[in-house]
Amino acid sequence: MPLFVSGPQNTTGVFIQDVPPPASITPTGTGVAVVVGQPLWGPANKLTYPTSPAAFDATFAPPGSVRTGSFHLATTRSAWPVLGCVRAIDPAAVASTVNVLQSATTLATITAPYPGTLGNSIVWTIGAAGDGNANHFKLTGSLTGASGTTTEVYDNLNVSGTGANVLPNLANSTLAVTFAFVATGIPTAGNITMSGGTNGTTTAAHYVGTPGGSTFGFSLLESDQTINHVWCDDMGNSFRPTVNAGLFAHVELTTDRVGWINGPSGQSAASAQTDVASYRSLRLVYNDPWVNVNDDTTGASRLIPSGSFGASVAAQTPPSLSIGYRALNGLYSGIISLEADRGSARGQNTAAGISTLIKAPGGGISYEVDCNTSLLSGQTDLTRTRLGQYIGRSVQQSWQPFVNAPNVPFFQQPIIDSLDAFLANLLNNAKINPAALPIISAYALSSIAGTNTPFSISQGQFIVGAQILTSSQMKQIILAMSYGPGLTITVS
Repeated sequence: MPLFVSGPQNTTGVFIQDVPPPASITPTGTGVAVVVGQPLWGPANKLTYPTSPAAFDATFAPPGSVRTGSFHLATTRSAWPVLGCVRAIDPAAVASTVNVLQSATTLATITAPYPGTLGNSIVWTIGAAGDGNANHFKLTGSLTGASGTTTEVYDNLNVSGTGANVLPNLANSTLAVTFAFVATGIPTAGNITMSGGTNGTTTAAHYVGTPGGSTFGFSLLESDQTINHVWCDDMGNSFRPTVNAGLFAHVELTTDRVGWINGPSGQSAASAQTDVASYRSLRLVYNDPWVNVNDDTTGASRLIPSGSFGASVAAQTPPSLSIGYRALNGLYSGIISLEADRGSARGQNTAAGISTLIKAPGGGISYEVDCNTSLLSGQTDLTRTRLGQYIGRSVQQSWQPFVNAPNVPFFQQPIIDSLDAFLANLLNNAKINPAALPIISAYALSSIAGTNTPFSISQGQFIVGAQILTSSQMKQIILAMSYGPGLTITVS
């Protein structure tokens, strides 16, 4: 007699049926950010997710490279749960190469892993092999600059023709992608420097790409449904309106992420309030002003766009928590000062749909409020946008197994039950730790009959109606105080 059965049996007895667990909604993450920018190194026009901050630097700003630009400073002055990058660069850019020679004979060609002029600073040293064999050699690569040195050593190599060839294993190399064997011989000892690397001419189109075309920049992000935040480095004022418009179009196309933009540096609050009118969206944050940070090479103060800080804090916090929550000002510690103090104009900025960085009372930096640029009544809080995306993503991914199931109560009810349980958990989170967990304040689900008709069912639709009350922000805390010597105190 079997232990596990899938249906009725012909004999009496006790049987076990393996019942699948009830439908549930699995929360999605909210911490994936992507920067589109112009680092000096790294894969060209490709979305890349290094596995750690150290791997990010090794990929896009290895020791020895220039680390004073806005791309490196913005990525290192903030913390990121997950940070990806698209290096925007002219596809005509060329990678550096160098020939390994015996006198005038080329024995091998070394090619840099990425295009760009940074490769022209890589030096390879050919020296005696560690094993003492005169036919062998040691190859040492180095990239040296004010930010340090990247060094790689490949010992006991052989292209002499005596014995089998031994070529360097470049699988984990930062400085080379290929060592292409050409001819046998013993390399001439000394230093050889890579050359021929070019950057081409990067344009705004390399940031934006063609929607639906997966060509460059933002268009490369369209199919990645894990992305929550997108921002850019300082691409220059000539590109900025086109790139900002491109990011605006990208978040409107994908609808599941937030874009973070800045206007030009040096603009007044009034100019920012005019500029933001070009970018009205529930999913876009216009950040003002720019900020100063210290670079990690010289310690000098550098001016960079501020959007990366908002994206970083949003990526680190639950979607229902405002990035203007004053207790978070430690997350803005990478900012040493603001380009401008907006003072009383910060209220006008907020009314215009601008998220304004301020000097927080008591010290540090914070946002006055976080808002999207939409100006739509009741929909301007960024927390509403982020929480809606969080709930929507979670539901979309978790309900996929039900697509094309029979449109009958047997399958309809588990869908409703899973949403009920998911929202109940968000409601309970408000009692546990609303600073660390996503929360809602109340919810109600409609009946199946209340949102579906025989016709809609016949058309293959199943509509789940839900009303969800999100938490507002305590933007103003008011002490209503009566005081004076003649006051009668009533104890509540």
